[in-house]
Amino acid sequence: MVQELTVGIAGLGAIGLHLARAIDAGVPGLRLAAVAARDHAKAERNLAGFRNRPPVVPISDLAACDVVVEAAPAAIFESIATAAIEAGRIFIPSSVGALLPRMHLVERAKQTGARIIV
Repeated sequence: MVQELTVGIAGLGAIGLHLARAIDAGVPGLRLAAVAARDHAKAERNLAGFRNRPPVVPISDLAACDVVVEAAPAAIFESIATAAIEAGRIFIPSSVGALLPRMHLVERAKQTGARIIV
């Protein structure tokens, strides 16, 4: 039996909402466990039709998930990445270029056992 990984998505814009819908529709081995968004009420409305509606949580709570996907504004990239990396999670940034000036996050991931998947 394949272990199910929980997924948390930061940002429910064009990328994050599309990904959330895909996981909710069914991706073997993945379960959408939480989302975080700037506009909580809008996020709740966007999740209304989901089969397994995840909670809308503060960004820092996403680090409780096995996999944290960043699909948020650049201004909060580092806070999302840091929380996931400090918790030793799998971090998947959609804003890959945001890593370039932040190589300290890559070094920290080596120390915590986190994985950054680009």
